[in-house]
Amino acid sequence: MKTLLNKDFKQKTINTLRKRAGEMCSICKRLTSIPHTNPDKFINLGEAAHINGQNDAPNKRYDSSLTNEFLSSVANGIWLCRECHKKIDSDDKHYTVKFLNGLKEQHESDLFSGKLNYTKFTEYQKLEFEIYYLKDELSKMNNSELAIELKNAEKEKQQFKEKIEDIERSLLTTNKSLDEAKKCFFEKKRFRSNFEHYQ
Repeated sequence: MKTLLNKDFKQKTINTLRKRAGEMCSICKRLTSIPHTNPDKFINLGEAAHINGQNDAPNKRYDSSLTNEFLSSVANGIWLCRECHKKIDSDDKHYTVKFLNGLKEQHESDLFSGKLNYTKFTEYQKLEFEIYYLKDELSKMNNSELAIELKNAEKEKQQFKEKIEDIERSLLTTNKSLDEAKKCFFEKKRFRSNFEHYQ
């Protein structure tokens, strides 16, 4: 049994990170908890990852000036799926401390504002479940038809993800246009007020 170091995350911290992320990966947005075939169980697909790495971590985000208390805190954690956790620990030049803190902050902000509405991800989540179980079945048998079905599901998931990203880009553009329109409106209003003042 692995000994829990004082710089490792405690279960309470892990639970807090999971809930603050809305049971979603903070990077790819996939759900990190799905039903088990046993109605009393669930399958956890998420992990609490360190932003500032530990001194024995595979990445180079370790900072010797930080205390073990901080390293094991919610402030130094980010909730990810296993795949994204592997990515951030394999590419510390891209996934810097600043970048990861920004991703975490943006994800929590999007959840709070309602931008990451669960209804928008319903189809994507269904595909995630389907792919997970197909991979599980495929690992148990050599079935070419199942492999084709899995490949098609992966392709459909990617297409759906791209649609979501297109919608979000469109919303971002719309929001910027609205902000510019508001700014123009208030500038005209202020100009009119100043003009009337000198009449």
